[in-house]
Amino acid sequence: SPTGADDRATRETMAQHAAAEIMSAAAPGASIGVSWSRTLDLAARYVTNLPPCNIVQLAGALPVPGSGNSLELIQNLGRHDGVATWPLWAPLVVENALTAQSLRRQPEIADTLAKASSLDAAVVAVGAWVPGLSTVWNRVDNHLKLEAAEAGAVAECSGRLIDADGRPVRSELDERVLAVSLEQLQSTPRVVAVAQGAARADAVRAVLAAGFVT
Repeated sequence: SPTGADDRATRETMAQHAAAEIMSAAAPGASIGVSWSRTLDLAARYVTNLPPCNIVQLAGALPVPGSGNSLELIQNLGRHDGVATWPLWAPLVVENALTAQSLRRQPEIADTLAKASSLDAAVVAVGAWVPGLSTVWNRVDNHLKLEAAEAGAVAECSGRLIDADGRPVRSELDERVLAVSLEQLQSTPRVVAVAQGAARADAVRAVLAAGFVT
């Protein structure tokens, strides 16, 4: 079990396990998608060896005070010889759908989002759709928070919302997020999910019910 004496120790151990999963999945020439969380940011530092492969950023940047971000995580993994990185040069959440549509038309962003359709494996973080348990929660207004919760959202994965039965919760957030889609994750053969703390238990159950975590 990854549970440690305190939250910090637990995160360290979970990060080591996540790093092992990334290295295990990274066969020569493989495409590995990675989202961002504090645990996955730490995991990138525990990745000691990667063969020549593709590392694909699955979620746009979402700076968190005192932590890194998804661009730094991808750059960290890209330090290994022969590793090609596919950064997502955009924020995770933008102000409106028109801005998101414009960004998706940018060739670099379009190529990375398309690359997420042909992954061999992915490592993603799971958040709960409540204050303090999703990095996306603080990036949207109260109306959207409430609308999504009333629609049944309990889990958030790369900005995508899921209800307790594993069904996607459609809202305006979908149009404002630049990230891998749930459909792309469902077509990925190997998906590892990372979530910390008992408070995320319902979110983990929801993601498991969605069927894309292997």
